[in-house]
Amino acid sequence: MFNLKEDRREYVDVKKDNIDTANELRTKMFSIIDHSSKTTFNRKQVKIDKETENQLRALGYIN
Repeated sequence: MFNLKEDRREYVDVKKDNIDTANELRTKMFSIIDHSSKTTFNRKQVKIDKETENQLRALGYIN
């Protein structure tokens, strides 16, 4: 038998970690996109590691 309440709390923690990771990636992505004085967005050329690139791609921020 396992403690359902304890397992559920662990699940919520994992979910929160995923949200935190997504928010960190979103912050990284918006630091990559530079808003110019015009109404258009200019992308800066930025080097990111492969893992971050894959995570951003999975979230749909880059193609």
